[in-house]
Parts: sequence; structure tokens; C-alpha cells
Amino acid sequence: TIRNENVSTFNDSSKSDSIEDKGFATGTPVFVELGMLAGAIQVSSGNSVYAGQSNELTNSTEYTVMGWFNMSSAGTAVTCGSDCISVYPIVTKGVGEVDGDAAKDVYMFIGVTANNRLAAGYEYQSAATSPGINATGTTSLNTDRWYHFAVIRNASSLVVMVNGIREAMNVSASTPPATNSSQRLGIGVAFNSANTSSGVFNGQIDEIAIFNRSMSEAEVVSFYNHSLGRKYWQVNVTDG
Repeated sequence: TIRNENVSTFNDSSKSDSIEDKGFATGTPVFVELGMLAGAIQVSSGNSVYAGQSNELTNSTEYTVMGWFNMSSAGTAVTCGSDCISVYPIVTKGVGEVDGDAAKDVYMFIGVTANNRLAAGYEYQSAATSPGINATGTTSLNTDRWYHFAVIRNASSLVVMVNGIREAMNVSASTPPATNSSQRLGIGVAFNSANTSSGVFNGQIDEIAIFNRSMSEAEVVSFYNHSLGRKYWQVNVTDG
């Protein structure tokens, strides 16, 4: 889980193996005390977060990504390729670049479309091309409201879930994403292989968790249900 402790460094206890990362700020993302579950990060144009060492996140061809988001306004959309989705980025590893280069293909790409649907995608290498695999949800997402999201990439499908409900399943996802993508893992932004950022998510993001296996939908529902209504008081202590 990306835990948001201050405005410059964000502790990341998510693991694809035994390595722990930290998330680092680009610009000045704002730490918000009253997120969905305690603190959240507020991201906007030029103000986002990336994982310091994200290469281990691509060790697995299957994964589950989940978290909470609260979009305040439309952002700036970015695409994961010519036949891939275009979104305001929530969690990404890669962005549309050169086809046919596995190191520059998109490993995961999750965000909100211009018509306010949760969507996910990735690229896989096929000869000189990098076809896109996409799945787009059905809920019309409102601004200033918290939503739980989950994206599952299993052996055959790409699944999109909102608030514990499956909204989309692409069953033509048997070809996995390339596992040697070189881009940073971005929160509220997307990065290319030269670490140049693009795309903007405007709003708050909380409790991002990335797993190196495909969870069942029942497991995702359990995570969602256990987090409902869990708020924490912020206690400020002074010597006065």
C-alpha cells in the first residue's frame, strides 16, 4: 500500500517480492489528512507521485491493483497506445511510445476516461507491433465522491471493478504484458522511458495496493467491504 506520510516522500509497503519502495513527489502533491482511510494525496497538474524502484512490479504477468480515488475535476488524458485507452491516469506503468519495443510497452494503465468511466489497459509485444488490451467500466463516475477500484489481470482476462462490482471483463487477454518495461510507476501521472511525465488526474488518491498475483473477485470484494466506513481521527499534540 502506498501510505502517504508527508508531501515529499511517501512510504510504499507494497511488495512484489521482498523489496520495499518509497514513493517520491514530483512537484508538490498535497497530503490531505481526511482521505478515504486516514491521509490521502491530492494530485494535480505537475504534482504527482512515482515509485522509487518499480522494476520489481513487472516480475509477474498477473497482477491486482486496487485503491480509492476522488476526482475533483476533469484532468488531462493520456493514452497507452494507438489502439489502447485514453484516461486521466490514476496508476500507470508506461505510456504510449514506440511499438515493438517491449521495454517501452505499457505494463499497466488505469484511470478515468473523458466520459467518466474507469478503464484499464496494457500492451503486449507481437512482432513489430504492440497491441493494446482494454477494459472499460459502466458506472458514470461523479466528481467529489470516493470510489474503490480494482483491476485484475489474470491468465486469460482483464477485469475492471468499481465498489466491489465487476463492470468489465476482456476475455481476450490471454497474452500477458511484457515484464521488462522500464518506465516509472506513476500515481496520478504517466511516465515514458525517459522519465518524462504526461497526463493529469485532478483529485485525491488513497490506499493504492499492487499485488503480484491475480486475486479472485471475492477477495477484492472482501477488501472493499472491510474498508467501508473505516475512518481515523487525526490527533494533533502540542506542548501547549
